[in-house]
Amino acid sequence: MSLPDEAGGMLWVTAIGIGALLIGSVVRIVSAGRAPGSKASERFASLASWWVIAILVLAAVWTGPWGMLLLMAVITALAIWEFLTLPLQRSVPQGFLWTIPAVWLLAFAGLSAGWIAVFRVGVPLACLVLPSAVCILTGHTRYSTTAIGEVTMAGLLLVYALGHAALLAVLSPANNPVAGVGGWFLFLVALTQINDICQALVGRALGRRRLTSVSPGKTWEGFAGGLGLTVLISIPLGWLLTPLGVGAAAGAGLLIAVAGLLGDLNMSLIKRDAGVKASGTMVPGQGGILDRVDSLSFTAPAFYYYLVFAVT
Repeated sequence: MSLPDEAGGMLWVTAIGIGALLIGSVVRIVSAGRAPGSKASERFASLASWWVIAILVLAAVWTGPWGMLLLMAVITALAIWEFLTLPLQRSVPQGFLWTIPAVWLLAFAGLSAGWIAVFRVGVPLACLVLPSAVCILTGHTRYSTTAIGEVTMAGLLLVYALGHAALLAVLSPANNPVAGVGGWFLFLVALTQINDICQALVGRALGRRRLTSVSPGKTWEGFAGGLGLTVLISIPLGWLLTPLGVGAAAGAGLLIAVAGLLGDLNMSLIKRDAGVKASGTMVPGQGGILDRVDSLSFTAPAFYYYLVFAVT
């Protein structure tokens, strides 16, 4: 079986994605029609959000590296804004938190210029050095380690970890003769969302044993079912979008399934600390930006380094 050419693979995945959305739309419309008024409105809003997300991702991929960089720059900026508005019990002046946007600027300036080392080395160092420097310069000593820890975590999670999805856009196209850098990006984003959906659906249908108290809705059955389906789907998706063989594609699917769950649970910890169920309302019917990119914040670096160290 020969690999599809670059345009062919992207077209197939685009067509399959739109087809899946159309089928899902029919199912969602039918189920929403049977639900109470408020629940129906929420389901319709969620469906509309999925269409917007799909269109934005596909448009970014078809536009090329600059489109993907722009999309991730906007998403990470919105995630930072949402984090800054969470009702966390902060022990530092509000202005202290604006070191995070400074890290964001450094990250995407470096990526736009193609300076991968600035992102991979400079950004995590800036996440530690900048908040420490603010504490030193302002003489803020009370709870300084807590303050530095919060800002460092936010920078590492929302800029560095999540930014690895943008880092895929600056890989050499020669590493993916099947669908270029857009293939890596679409493979990651599609599998991350597929894993989220499969774990949720299987969990609702078959879930009996709670996985953790951090997120009561997560079950072992949902995790196992989502993992199996994600690995299964990763094989044809990998053939269409990447040069990965069956084993490597399945390995990527396994890694994304596990990392996605951990990313979801990690964001649940933050929301529990803030005392909120959803991080915001930016994504109608689904919550906030942080609710939508929680899994991606862990799957992006996991998949990137899987490619760098285990495949390419």
